[in-house]
Parts: sequence; C-alpha cells; structure tokens
Amino acid sequence: MVTRIISITNQKGGVGKTTTSINLSAGLAARGRRVLLIDMDPQSNSTINFQIDPEDSIPTMYEKLVEDNDINWKKIIRETGIQNLHIAPSSLNLAAADYFLLNKKDKSILLERLIREIRDSYDYILIDCPPSLGILTVNSLYASTEVIIPTQLTYFAFEGLKQLLKIIEMTKKDLGNSKLRISGIIPTFYNKRTKMTRKIINDIIDKFGEKNILTPIPKNTSLDEAASEHKTINSFRRNASGAKAYEKLTEEIIGQEKQNGKK
Repeated sequence: MVTRIISITNQKGGVGKTTTSINLSAGLAARGRRVLLIDMDPQSNSTINFQIDPEDSIPTMYEKLVEDNDINWKKIIRETGIQNLHIAPSSLNLAAADYFLLNKKDKSILLERLIREIRDSYDYILIDCPPSLGILTVNSLYASTEVIIPTQLTYFAFEGLKQLLKIIEMTKKDLGNSKLRISGIIPTFYNKRTKMTRKIINDIIDKFGEKNILTPIPKNTSLDEAASEHKTINSFRRNASGAKAYEKLTEEIIGQEKQNGKK
C-alpha cells in the first residue's frame, strides 16, 4: 500500500487552504484511511482547529524540523478526537525556519527524510503549507508525491498559480523529486453565476486541462462558522453546501487511489 503524501498549497493567503486541509483529512479518516495532517503553517490554524494550543504543545514541527531532527515523532503527533486522524502541530516559531535553516546543507529536503520514519503508519499524509514560497513550502513539496492547489477564481490568484508552478517544476527538476505531480486544483469561494468565475475557470482549463479541476467549494458561511467552533464542516452542519462539496471532493481524491498504486 503506497502512502499518498499531499501538499495542500498556495502562496496566496485566504484561499481556503487550511479549510481544505482540515475537512479533506477528516473526510478521508471517516472513510477508514489512516491520516496524518502535518501543520507546516506558522499561523497554526489547523493546529488550533483541533483545539491544540500551539504555545502549550511543545514539541511541534518547529522542534522536529529546526532544533532536533531526532525527536521521536510520538512526542509530536497528537490525537484530534477524530478516529484515524492525527495531527503534527505547528507553532509561531516556524516563521523563523528560513533564518535558522539558511546555512544547513540539506535545508530543502529535511522534511522528506523525517517523514520516512513514519510514512508506513499512514495511508495519507496531508501537509498544510504556509502561504509563501519559502523554505517550508519547498520542504513540503519535496516530501510530497502530490500537490493540491486551492484557489479563488480571481485574476491575481490565477497569476499566482503561475509562480507556484515554477516552484513545483524547480522541486521536480533541480531538487530531483520527479514523482511530484499536481493532483488537482480546487476552485474555492465558488460562484458559478459570476462572469469572472467562468473566465478564470476557462483560463485554468486552458493552462492545466479540465481533468485537473477538482470539486469546487462554494462560498458558504457554515464553513466559517464551523472554523469558529473548532469543528469540521461535516460535524458542524453536514447538510450545508460546503459539507456536501467536501464530501464529493473526498470521494474524488479516494477515486484517484488506483492510479497511485493503492488497492
């Protein structure tokens, strides 16, 4: 059984990246997959969502990545309260990772080496990346087999996708992660009635192909309300349009398992 390691990334903030990380990981766990969510974002929103205080949860990914690579994962990984789903929490200290890893020889490939220690314990490892193209995102991409890109359907967001593509290609060619592929782009805050939405969707299709567009996630106040209650959308309001969209997205990701070597 091949572990799928998926970076959920976009260098633009506010695109639903963490919302997708939380609800997709919970959806996969609900379907019996063993899932680890690694929070690599210094903002720690995935960590906070599972009611883990980043200030009180030492050691975190900062300690593992920056201070002591030999810290046992068992000291870092936490229960989430959801069966089959664990989380490796983040902390604000991760914001200093670029500085502290600057002169480290293997600074861009550290996470991949560390994940090898635990990858066989999970069917899926999802990585909630920071909204930047710095060393944390490069580490996440190098450690991954796949990338999922949530994006709003605006002109500037589409332009940002082009920058992200360059980083993905750099990871594949310059760092040697030839296995990395884009598993899909998720349109977020989706409203099919607007002219801009239709235009950007067509632009994405022209650039990436229609098969690479995953289930759109509608603009839905229940998603914000669920986050404020530190809940997944399915446990908060399972009949909401956002919950139904993430249910469909989860099934779509599971549907890709055959092409990823799973049985």
